[in-house]
This record gives sequence, C-alpha cells and structure tokens, in this order.
Amino acid sequence: MFVRVIISVLACLDLLLTKLTSFAADVDHRGIPNTQLNIEEPELAERFRGESTAEQNSVAISWDLLMEPKFKQLRRAIYGSETERERFLQLIVNCVMATDIVNPELKVSAAIPNPTTSGYGDS
Repeated sequence: MFVRVIISVLACLDLLLTKLTSFAADVDHRGIPNTQLNIEEPELAERFRGESTAEQNSVAISWDLLMEPKFKQLRRAIYGSETERERFLQLIVNCVMATDIVNPELKVSAAIPNPTTSGYGDS
C-alpha cells in the first residue's frame, strides 16, 4: 500500500512539473531564433552567456513569478527544503532547456547551467 501511495505522489509531481514547464517554456519568447535574439538583445545574451538565451530567459522570468509572495503556499506544496527547491528548479531548467532544438550540446547531453550561478534565484 505504501509503495502505491509513493508512486501516486510521484505521478502527481511529474504531472505538476510537466504542466509548469510547458507554461514556462515560451514565456517572453520573441518569436526569433536565439542567434537573432543575441544580436537584438545583447544584455540578455550577456546574462545567459549567449547560450539558449530565450529558454534561459523564460525560466528566469517564470521562476521570478513563482517566487512572488502570492505563491508562497504553492511553493510550500512543491518543495519543503532548500535541497528540494534546488532539485525542482533543476528539473524545470532541464525540461525547458531541452526545447532548444538548435543547441548541439543539448542534443548530446543535458549540459545545463548551475541554477545558483546562471541568473536564476529567489526574488
């Protein structure tokens, strides 16, 4: 019985993560490829080292929204510790970064930046 409950909880978390990342994936997307975005928005390109700029920007904006005070209870439901928060963020980053189909590094492996050094943080 306990195993079924754990599997059910994990399935719910997977569903939540899938929904959140599908919402986050194109937040503030300008409708142009990253190469053009890096030219038109050099500050944004610099912030994310010119790598998957649109995707990283989407995660950063979405994360900042989730960190707003009005979502405190939702955050408590999603994660209860700093370790869980970091893992949750890493999963969101991995899922959204996987949508950058042009980046050759992401086709081979999940070369995802460390969330604590990539411009993502609690606001």
